[in-house]
Amino acid sequence: MLRKKSLGEISGLVAVVNRDTLIHIFDRELNHISSFGNKGRGPGEFTFPPIIQDVKLEGITTVLVHHQMGAELLSIDFTSSIEQNDLVISDRSELPGDLRTVANIFYMPNGGWAGIYDDRGDQTLGLEKRVGFYADAGSSELKVFPLYNLEIEPFDRSSEMNLNARFPVISPDRTKIAVIMRSYPKLEIFEAGSKTPTRFILDEPPGDRFDLEDYRSGNHIHFYNYMDATDDYIYLLYSGYKAYEEGRDQKIRIMDWEGNPITQYLIPGEYELTTFDVDEENRQIYGSSYSNDAVYRFEYNFP
Repeated sequence: MLRKKSLGEISGLVAVVNRDTLIHIFDRELNHISSFGNKGRGPGEFTFPPIIQDVKLEGITTVLVHHQMGAELLSIDFTSSIEQNDLVISDRSELPGDLRTVANIFYMPNGGWAGIYDDRGDQTLGLEKRVGFYADAGSSELKVFPLYNLEIEPFDRSSEMNLNARFPVISPDRTKIAVIMRSYPKLEIFEAGSKTPTRFILDEPPGDRFDLEDYRSGNHIHFYNYMDATDDYIYLLYSGYKAYEEGRDQKIRIMDWEGNPITQYLIPGEYELTTFDVDEENRQIYGSSYSNDAVYRFEYNFP
């Protein structure tokens, strides 16, 4: 997982890897600055690599930590962690509502949360779908809103959960949320706090019902594998090839928040990007590859 963060006076990158030391900090030139956060079961250690979710304040980041009893939210003070070269947790809290797991979660301007939850897993809400939710600060009540869902025939819970994987992002000014699906080329854009999206079809879509055996065999297209956003633009990592195919060219497609396509960049297949982060001010894109165990920096000439 790769994220560009403003870490006090340091503007750099945070990389999370599945090694003994999990969190690594680099500057914009990819020079190593600090490492902290150990793998283990003791105090201040992680059983599994934490998932970086969102930035609350400059230098403080929320990570979603999964464990045997569910998940919790930790706020890591990256500025202090870098200074001390050790993990500094500034806050620890439970997930909102009665949820034990969520797919993604973001801070809202009012101090509450917005997130995505698949009810096929814990079946807490009795919906059996992937949905979005809002939660006010200090409240256990969830305000649930529908997302577009795909179906597997015959029904298989685990496969249908994977089929409905998607990638959300919130604009830095916290006014808009975008959600792109992996296995269906549909983009949903919400005004923050709204339950009704504007929906866009970005490519020729397949049907919304998938055959179980075909799905298990990988005979379905992965359209979009990741996304990032600024206040003005949405950046989408487009694949367009079958699930188990590797080494194919990718594209980073750029569109505005009104759904208008702007431009796109070809990423040669040798890079096999998994995630990326856009530094629009310096016109650079930082990409990470799980397959290559590498971080790349690309320069681009837009906007």
